[in-house]
Amino acid sequence: MIRQIIEIIIKNLTHRKLRAYLTILGIIIGVTALISLMTLGQGLEDGITKQFDKFGIRRIFIASKTTGSFGPPSGIGTITREDIKTLEKLPFLEFVQSMYRDSAEIDFNHKKEIMDVFGLDTENVRQFLEEAGREPEEGRYLEKGDSKVAMIGYLLAKEYFDKEIPLKGSIDIDGVKFRVIGILKEEGSRENDMVIQIPIDDLRELKNKPDAITAITAQVVKGYDIDEAATKIERALKKERNDENFIVTNPKKIKEQAGMILGAVRWVVSAIAAISLLVGGI
Repeated sequence: MIRQIIEIIIKNLTHRKLRAYLTILGIIIGVTALISLMTLGQGLEDGITKQFDKFGIRRIFIASKTTGSFGPPSGIGTITREDIKTLEKLPFLEFVQSMYRDSAEIDFNHKKEIMDVFGLDTENVRQFLEEAGREPEEGRYLEKGDSKVAMIGYLLAKEYFDKEIPLKGSIDIDGVKFRVIGILKEEGSRENDMVIQIPIDDLRELKNKPDAITAITAQVVKGYDIDEAATKIERALKKERNDENFIVTNPKKIKEQAGMILGAVRWVVSAIAAISLLVGGI
């Protein structure tokens, strides 16, 4: 019986070569697409998970709804110094790190580029970056009392310009000279390896925005539930601000949302690949 079936298959393949080749091609493409897309989707999900885990599972982010959270430079929003004071009173937070992000003209070796610059509160920079696994390849972190100094990413220092930016060298930011006191280790991410970090007060001065804050990062003490901390932060800010024009989130929630989106995309694409297999089979 099996032998007869095999003979019929071979006979049909021999007599209908074009149809057979197209069928085989369709099945091969469908199987390859299915496996590749499933693998790609899982790889993206794993990559996102690793990035969030590396950044810190004990961190909570606070930003204004009107400034687009932590995306492109958005200037001054509705996050204020009073918000920082409110958060600093909460006993379950290790530290509160304010950040101001804006674009500026970077000038080095007669080459000018418009780039994002991050202004950081220098009091907790070391702890803030160490928790995220970001360490200097050369030099040191920003420190309290620093002014007109910068930490820069590895790619920016070593490869972006025609000439390397040396440690203790200088770059011009909006026409003001900043001495490079630290070069961060290479991360493999262009955004991280092109970063420019300066004291927040210096960036405020450059942009003439003395109270500008783009976002706040709050580090939760070890062992404290991250979701409970986020809820209490939201409640405290609502009470002090008397408005809800802010967003409170954490890597756990972002990771869950990203996982759901990637999972949905993966299954939709897999369904498309499965249809190609069905068509090939018919």
